[in-house]
Amino acid sequence: MSWDKNHRVSESLVAAAYDLYESGDIDLAKENYLIAAKYEEKAAQFVAKAETSRTFGITAISAISLYLRGGDFNKAHLLGKEYLSRAELPAFAKEQIEELLKILDDKQ
Repeated sequence: MSWDKNHRVSESLVAAAYDLYESGDIDLAKENYLIAAKYEEKAAQFVAKAETSRTFGITAISAISLYLRGGDFNKAHLLGKEYLSRAELPAFAKEQIEELLKILDDKQ
């Protein structure tokens, strides 16, 4: 599946998660966030091979954020560290991922 298809599936799952959260179904909302994170992670893998580092950076931030929202702090942390080691990660994304890792450190 392409970046675009993975990202669209992720967006749909995030919208559903938001609605579930608002209706009080927190556990199912978190499940949707985690599934969305997996699709966003796949999208990041696809676009990392392309020449668009900005898109990779945005997608990487999104994947980490969704794992954080879904409550999988360990996966968010590991993925953040992995993305920070990537040469194609743009500076703005590096800064935001470092901020997300600080949030994770505070939660653990």
